Amino acid sequence: MNPKVKHITPYDNFTMEIEFLNGEIKRFDFKPYLKFPIYTPLQNSVFFKQAHVNQGIIVWNEDIDFCPDRLYLEAKAVEKSTMK
Repeated sequence: MNPKVKHITPYDNFTMEIEFLNGEIKRFDFKPYLKFPIYTPLQNSVFFKQAHVNQGIIVWNEDIDFCPDRLYLEAKAVEKSTMK
């Protein structure tokens, strides 16, 4: 089982810096997923940036979330974090 999400920082370019419970920090690019019907609302950058963490999962509202396993496996490691 992969670690769950602890903290996120969404950016205007539809990427997100993600800190996982194991302390790793990675960056994930959501752009390839925005074409899927469930994620098309995220094409609105204001809405995209409303993401938050709920029980280790990134969610936007009661209908949209993103699998923490996919995030962990596909995100790229960040050498220098911008997280506060």
